[in-house]
Amino acid sequence: FLLNRPIEWTPAGVTYEADQRHVEIIARDLELGEKIRNTPFPYERVGAAEIQNPTEELQGRQATLYRSIVARANYLSIDRSDIRYAVKELSRSMSKPSQGDWGRLQRLGRYLKTHPRLVQKISHQPNTKVIDVWVDTDFAGCLKTRKSTSGGVITIGGHVVKTWSATQSVIALSSGEAEYYDMVKGASIALGVRSMLRDLGVNMNIRLRTDASAAKGIATRRGLGKIRHIEVNQLWLQEKVNRGEIEVMKVKGEGNLADGLTKPLDGTGTQKHVKLTNQEWQVGRHVLTPD
Repeated sequence: FLLNRPIEWTPAGVTYEADQRHVEIIARDLELGEKIRNTPFPYERVGAAEIQNPTEELQGRQATLYRSIVARANYLSIDRSDIRYAVKELSRSMSKPSQGDWGRLQRLGRYLKTHPRLVQKISHQPNTKVIDVWVDTDFAGCLKTRKSTSGGVITIGGHVVKTWSATQSVIALSSGEAEYYDMVKGASIALGVRSMLRDLGVNMNIRLRTDASAAKGIATRRGLGKIRHIEVNQLWLQEKVNRGEIEVMKVKGEGNLADGLTKPLDGTGTQKHVKLTNQEWQVGRHVLTPD
């Protein structure tokens, strides 16, 4: 165990999973019934009806309980990329949670109760000198603020070492701009990972993987071009790319590991994300397959 995270060495490699105790506490505090869920967040976004007529705000103990459970889920999401997007969305309502947010939190709780264990498989692999950064963006996905969501996965070989899902702080005016902002975020995180590895005596290159041709074009040229509204402090990536310090690669959207971190998925999409990131659900020793 490492910080209550079970780690097992096997002939095929190493398995690593989150502390299951947090799932048990979340399920207990939400007092969930027997209903199961195979997705952590409603596939339908928060609609215009709820935006125009918000549900009643939570009060007192229920509001405190909401914040406590979401904070615990946020800690759990460090080791579970399948709930990253859901927790990010729930965290946006921490200051004033509503009855609608409570229902979405219960959805997450039922999903965790259905899939209490998510095991990451770290198999033996040849040495690699590349840090791969997979980035994707859901342009203007928030119907309330019209802000975009950035998602990212950092891998070394076939092993996932970090994931994130975050709402962008600015309102992008195009999908290419939103994707470029995520590339900047991914590159900055990768530079930190590379610096840490250098302290350990390991030198690695950075490769950015995106499925957006427009964002790739922005990153590989110099200057603003026709997109003059991009903040100047975002252009340092162009310098890194043109000096050969960071490589940019175009990938297909269906194979982008970060896709599941930018929007709600159905059961098939959730299953695909888990498989792409080399993880599997387990109860005891039995693998579960979502709808």
